[in-house]
Amino acid sequence: MTMNTTLSANAEWLKDQSATSLCKIIELVNNEGYPIDDVRDFVEVYGSKALLEGHYETWAEIDESFDQDAIEAFVEEFGIENIEHFEDAYSGVYESEEQFAEEYFTECMDVQIPEGIVVDWEQTWDYSLRPIYTYCDGFVFHNNPNF
Repeated sequence: MTMNTTLSANAEWLKDQSATSLCKIIELVNNEGYPIDDVRDFVEVYGSKALLEGHYETWAEIDESFDQDAIEAFVEEFGIENIEHFEDAYSGVYESEEQFAEEYFTECMDVQIPEGIVVDWEQTWDYSLRPIYTYCDGFVFHNNPNF
């Protein structure tokens, strides 16, 4: 897509925005330096209400430090209205719930498993951690970090 085509497409899109949304978009693009294509993508996925509530800025800020797939998994699970809690909720990326359970208890809680003892990490996840954490697309989030 050429620059003129992009400008034309964005001009058409901007005409369809409410006056309030348009003012916010102009502020974000002109004053804050956010790319209009990113703002447009956000609005098309999450709506102008999410934009006006400041969720785009929060998304853009955490997108600089975290995997975008993790952010999208969080929003899919907890909603865009909770995006400000992403950093508190994010617990990492794991191959499975069982891997998280094992690491949680052996490294974070410093539980020493004696040699010869076999732990069913799947059951440990289900019983002890599932009520507290959510596993979504390989990412683990605390269910209620502050929201």
